[in-house]
Amino acid sequence: MRDIETIDGELRLLAREWRAARHLNLRTPSTARIDQLLDERAATSAGQRTNSSTIETMTARLANCS
Repeated sequence: MRDIETIDGELRLLAREWRAARHLNLRTPSTARIDQLLDERAATSAGQRTNSSTIETMTARLANCS
């Protein structure tokens, strides 16, 4: 299983892709990969001590990109 920093990095890249698509009036990418990454992040953080709002914060940031 990958670490949270790697997953967060990929989520940030996808967020940039969404912003660029929206800025250029292109079709927005599917949310399927974002959903997979959030699930992977939740599974990874289940065994680690994390800030309880971390996933909610990331989800809110991604929602603002759409």
